[in-house]
Amino acid sequence: MRSLMKGEIITASDSVHSGTDDLLVTVGSLMTETKNEVSAIQRRAGMEIIRKNVPALSDVIVTLGRKAEEALTKRLLRSSMVWSQLSPKQRDRKALRPST
Repeated sequence: MRSLMKGEIITASDSVHSGTDDLLVTVGSLMTETKNEVSAIQRRAGMEIIRKNVPALSDVIVTLGRKAEEALTKRLLRSSMVWSQLSPKQRDRKALRPST
């Protein structure tokens, strides 16, 4: 009787080990699959961020360029207006004066 029970315990134990091994293999393959899916999602998310932000960044660069152009144009117009209001004698003196 004891040997019969011992045999059943061994059989049940082997069955549990086999089931545990199968479960570990399944969990391992699911973890690998999940890791691959997460990597793919991260790559797509990174590309999407770049795709969305590059046009916005170029808009900012264009806007800053336009603002700089406007400021330079205003400054040049002011300088030319002041220059045109000077007498020829004053223009000569200003042209001869060293810039600081």
